[in-house]
Amino acid sequence: MKSIKKEPVKMTNISDRSHGAAPQKIATVKKADYNFETGAPVRNLSVPEIANEIEFKAAIDEINVIMGKGKGHLTKKETSRLRLLSLAVRNFDRTTYSIERPKTLGAVLDLQKYQRGWKQIQLAQALGVSEAKLSLIISGKQKPDAIVLKAMHMQLGIDGNFILEVV
Repeated sequence: MKSIKKEPVKMTNISDRSHGAAPQKIATVKKADYNFETGAPVRNLSVPEIANEIEFKAAIDEINVIMGKGKGHLTKKETSRLRLLSLAVRNFDRTTYSIERPKTLGAVLDLQKYQRGWKQIQLAQALGVSEAKLSLIISGKQKPDAIVLKAMHMQLGIDGNFILEVV
């Protein structure tokens, strides 16, 4: 069986692009603000910048090829490349696909429920209310009392300032 070797992601500097031109070798880099493994601040980690959807898909494809080799079978160079690509994908994802902050208490509760993979009954139990009362709060038909607001902050980590703004 013949193996297919994929070329590394080729990302370009925005100023080097011309309409319809093929991408060049990595030209644009930016400094990451932390070490991928430890989370400690660093100054010398150069992360490729992904500028468009095509480069994003190419980076994902390269990540999949590297990861397909298995954790114990990567060279130091592949491990380093994987880290850089992961950071580049994360940076592109955060700036391109940002989720707008919910504007209502009901939307925040729905988001919390989704993020935790909970059903409404589980969210109600965490807040110490009945499922019916939670449904009324989420739909905006009933204002939550102080005990529920405190539980939202303490149990779910919802920012207290946001709670005060929307109630």
